[in-house]
Amino acid sequence: MINLNVLSARQINGGTFNNIRVLAPLEVNGDIRSEIIDIYDTAVFNAPITAKTIMIEGMASFNDQVDANTILIRGSAYFNQDVYVKTINVKNEVKIKNNSLIAKTVLLQGIATIKEIDAYSIEIHDVINAELIKANKVEFQGHASGTIKLIKGPFITIKPNLNKQLTIDRIIGCNIELSNVTVKYVKGKNIIQGSNCNIEQIEYV
Repeated sequence: MINLNVLSARQINGGTFNNIRVLAPLEVNGDIRSEIIDIYDTAVFNAPITAKTIMIEGMASFNDQVDANTILIRGSAYFNQDVYVKTINVKNEVKIKNNSLIAKTVLLQGIATIKEIDAYSIEIHDVINAELIKANKVEFQGHASGTIKLIKGPFITIKPNLNKQLTIDRIIGCNIELSNVTVKYVKGKNIIQGSNCNIEQIEYV
């Protein structure tokens, strides 16, 4: 397989590569397969992507499905279709506004707007706005804040540092630990309320 180094603005029709390095504006209008995609400038992908590793230092827009082992976002990424990934680490900004993120491990250390997250493990340290978060293990720490409609999972720990900057409509789980959060409805087996909780309704099962 060949390497592709984008050193000046260009368009390509897809292809199979070993390594793609985007150092100038790039538009892709066909299917891409690559071991590694490194984006340091601006990239727009208008067709499906399959990659082992995607690293975004600049800004990237994905207008079709993305399937990857690892995604690291230090810049800004905008996804307009579903994202399938084993591990995603967001250090700056990600938007998946009308679609789903399906992953094994999710680490959010930046600003995230995602319609639905379905993962095994989710750890959130910054701003998150979502309709649904579903995982075996969900943790909110650090400066976690934002608005979420529903969180589901057997192990849910919500303990951000900021007081009541996180608002959740419903939490449904088994083992739930809460502090510094505003919740309308909580349903679970073991529910621990810490400091600065504002909970309208609790149901034990």
